Amino acid sequence: MNLVTFIIDIVFIFLVMIGLYTIAFNVISWCTKPNINGEIKEKSFIDLKSFLLLDGTDMIKYSKEFNCVNISKELIFKLSENGFISCPSVVYYVNSTGFESGHMLVTVKTKDKGLVYVEPQDDSTTMNLSEWYNYTSYRNCFE
Repeated sequence: MNLVTFIIDIVFIFLVMIGLYTIAFNVISWCTKPNINGEIKEKSFIDLKSFLLLDGTDMIKYSKEFNCVNISKELIFKLSENGFISCPSVVYYVNSTGFESGHMLVTVKTKDKGLVYVEPQDDSTTMNLSEWYNYTSYRNCFE
């Protein structure tokens, strides 16, 4: 990771932590942009699952240097290149030790299932975050 990417990640995390979600998601501009052909549209859930099957983002090894923020960003860029509408989601929940924790995943807008949450570390998907987390709050750039 280069210094510029590191600084952008730190600024993003700071903005999210202090509640400036709109600024974090728009200024850092992780939300999807048109792909190389200028196409951007809602694709189907099947399109998303097919893409995730072939995409290798879930094979990236999690580490302190390459964490959920970096892995989510990588998947968002790849989704964007393939014409999907996506953005990061931050979930806050109380962990097993009783402290509030946060985790970043990816939200994809589909034409048939609406918003689909993707865990980029294993390609699992859900339309209902409470299936995965007993969360206290969450935020994504679609809401």
